[in-house]
Amino acid sequence: MGEHDTPAHGPENSKKEFPLEKILTTSLSDWLGGNLDAFNRVGVHHDEIYDLGSIVGDDMTEIKTDFAAKVPKDAIMVVDYDISMVRVGDMDAYISQTGTALVPKPAT
Repeated sequence: MGEHDTPAHGPENSKKEFPLEKILTTSLSDWLGGNLDAFNRVGVHHDEIYDLGSIVGDDMTEIKTDFAAKVPKDAIMVVDYDISMVRVGDMDAYISQTGTALVPKPAT
């Protein structure tokens, strides 16, 4: 594996989107413990207006996938994920998603 390859982002997965199961609501310090210096932290944000009819009753995979597409390819995890939704009109919702991507620092 390359310098920043992980099982989720090895060469065979370099074209795939960030895995949804690696987007966590847990805090950075809870996930990493005291090892904060091993990673660069990159803010990730995605907001968009969605048709409520297309997401009601769904597991929101489309929305989560849109966020995952914004995660840096060399990230190993996203922590502090948060999603908020505000209804706009009768059939639309403004959905905002934020998180912190953890990118391994290059070896020195």
